[in-house]
Amino acid sequence: MPNKKITQLPPSTTPLTGAELLPVVQSSATVQTSVNSLGPGIGYTPAGAGAVATTVQAKLRQEIKRTDYNTETNYLTAAASLSTGGFWMDESPQPVHWRMADRVFIGAAASQTTGNKFPIPYAGTFLTTQMGAFWMERGATTLSVSDYGEFGGVFAARSSDKSKSSYYGDATIGVLGIATNDYVSSTQFCWGAYFEANRASGAATTYGQEIAVKNLGTNVINYPSLLFPSGATIGIWLAGGGDASYYGAPANPSTCAILIGNNSTTWNKGIVFDQVGITGTDGVTGTGVAIALGMRHVISWSNASNQEVSSIFSTGTLTASRVGLQFVDGQLWVTKAGALGLNFDLTSGTANYFQLSSSAAASPLNITASGTDTDIDIRLAAKGAGVIRFGTLTANADAPVTGYITIKDAGGTTRKLAVIA
Repeated sequence: MPNKKITQLPPSTTPLTGAELLPVVQSSATVQTSVNSLGPGIGYTPAGAGAVATTVQAKLRQEIKRTDYNTETNYLTAAASLSTGGFWMDESPQPVHWRMADRVFIGAAASQTTGNKFPIPYAGTFLTTQMGAFWMERGATTLSVSDYGEFGGVFAARSSDKSKSSYYGDATIGVLGIATNDYVSSTQFCWGAYFEANRASGAATTYGQEIAVKNLGTNVINYPSLLFPSGATIGIWLAGGGDASYYGAPANPSTCAILIGNNSTTWNKGIVFDQVGITGTDGVTGTGVAIALGMRHVISWSNASNQEVSSIFSTGTLTASRVGLQFVDGQLWVTKAGALGLNFDLTSGTANYFQLSSSAAASPLNITASGTDTDIDIRLAAKGAGVIRFGTLTANADAPVTGYITIKDAGGTTRKLAVIA
């Protein structure tokens, strides 16, 4: 009953209804004063089929506006009185629940959005006029557009407030969004959440989404076999299958956890790690685990026919026997437990190179010299007083020489190895 004033009471001692009040344009605060003087029991029944009877005072308590009060302090005091401290209607004390069956426009959307099904070519917020994203305004049940250029909407929740009343146990969620794609006869897509950021030419760095997690407690480390140690702080948790407690359990695995693709252009890089963003290294010294995989997790490459053509994976189980690859300037090191075990040194040039070849059954393995030169030696050099070892000696005294094999010694001098019968 906003903008109504009681100016005359009929000569009756029976409770008055809203229909018996004479309408005169006036502020609802005046009505509140008149109703308070009469008591809270004056009846009020909204017009329309299915209307539920209430009281004038209860109705007025749902119509508080800033314009009803002469000062900001008085308005805030009155607005605070609407909250009774409750949360659920089936518990005491009961709260005031605002039930809106229509669309809600907030901020710049309130003055600029037409609310039309086809907003173009009509006026709207910058979503329509600047971006051409009229579908955002057309399909929004609640549309909040900042007219200060700051935050379009802020949602927050604090776990300590659960002490007031709780139902969902240990779950506190700042923003909850869910979408169900159950239109099985259509090819339409479905997003649980969608974020888009646009950078104008010359503008500063633009982020599609930032997730910042702060740990004010002890340092907690997780592993592929221990994902959620107590006290862990996790940036993104991508859970395959969702919650099986509602809408049924998943019938099959989800397709992938992260998909990096393109709309109208590509990414310059798929994943980038800040040089100083991983614990254990400053980018110059130390080491830090950027990606942690469990045993037999495969890094896989596929061809154009979606067939796997290459892969890397590990079946190791012993930390003392762990094997690693380390890239050094001009060298590739194969390590065991962090110590160098094999060194491929490329610093002398790459015109010529080794070729190691496997073989079929009953055929020898090959270590071959390859490269751009026509004639390429292979040098086997021992260190210090060490010598080259190969073959097994078979004694054969005073046997005739039937030929020789030409080799070079470590100094490059040609030598001939005798061949005996």
